[in-house]
Amino acid sequence: MPRLAVTPTRGCIQMLHAPRCALFANAGYRQRVISANIRTLALTCQPTESAAYTDATESAIESASYIESASYSHLAHSILLSLQPAHRDAELRRRLIHSPELHHLLADLRQGGAIVLSAHLGVWELLPALLFPELSAASLAETRVVYRPLHNRMMDRWVLARRARAGARFLPDKGSFGELREALLRGGLVCLLSDMRPSSFHYQVSDEACNEASNEKSHEANNEESHEASNEDSSEENLLLNPSRRSKQPARAPLLGRAALWDDGAGALHSHTGAPVWFVALLLERHPQVNDCGGGSQRGDFRFRLRIQRLVGRTEAPAPAAATAAVVDAYAAAVDAAVRESPEQYFWWHRRWRDADEDG
Repeated sequence: MPRLAVTPTRGCIQMLHAPRCALFANAGYRQRVISANIRTLALTCQPTESAAYTDATESAIESASYIESASYSHLAHSILLSLQPAHRDAELRRRLIHSPELHHLLADLRQGGAIVLSAHLGVWELLPALLFPELSAASLAETRVVYRPLHNRMMDRWVLARRARAGARFLPDKGSFGELREALLRGGLVCLLSDMRPSSFHYQVSDEACNEASNEKSHEANNEESHEASNEDSSEENLLLNPSRRSKQPARAPLLGRAALWDDGAGALHSHTGAPVWFVALLLERHPQVNDCGGGSQRGDFRFRLRIQRLVGRTEAPAPAAATAAVVDAYAAAVDAAVRESPEQYFWWHRRWRDADEDG
């Protein structure tokens, strides 16, 4: 793996065949998962008004085969890019095509914190390294990135050390809610990948934090009526903070027309702090290299493109409980649109719909 880390950036595309074959050979049973997921994608995206269903199915199979092959190539390219050493970050940033929406995201952040949701899409591992240099030093100091630790501890330490070069603080997902909430209240940026089933006790914080939040609400009550309302709000707040009083079931929202499970942690954070929620994905755009005579050559070039969309604006906190579902629905719709646009750049290695079908 370290040898791949010194691969010239432009040479990554020419080296895709070998790592792509290695990925396919070592995917194991995941090959079936990937194939099933992409067949679902291809069939879902077929026109419903097709004159001949058989023809549409055959077309979907051909499309699925192409997307599956392209997805292995994209993942191999993503791995090579993610293994680039830190001194190559400046070169990678020069390949970034900025989105006009980035200025609005940064403006939201300056006004008092923001939540950024990404997905296992594009080159998500490089997103912090390319996005965080746009932040001010004060914002970067209060930036928190949630990650799920790998089972292999040695590999987890190695990956985390590479991620840390972005300058932000990375937090394991279990028990992170309290620190994420405080970072947002201080005007920081909180980043999450929320397109998979959440870990158990994802929102766990200390009982002291729960009691403190409840006491603050109680002190605001000036009469019996407002005191009763405060108790109701405190109960709702404890549901956000205390895993013993919160359902462990993940949120449900459609992906490609079928129910899928999503982590609703960002919705809970928005409900609790009122911070705006954004969707940000780092996608690859490949372009043929043009020679001096104006013709295309066999070697390819690529750029990074930021796909940025505001999902929910800033609100007063605490927001109604329904705000959590609104965040999940908006996020699921954004991921759905991005996957339909660039299906080969999504990480299809998980059974994206099976758990939702079983829970349903």
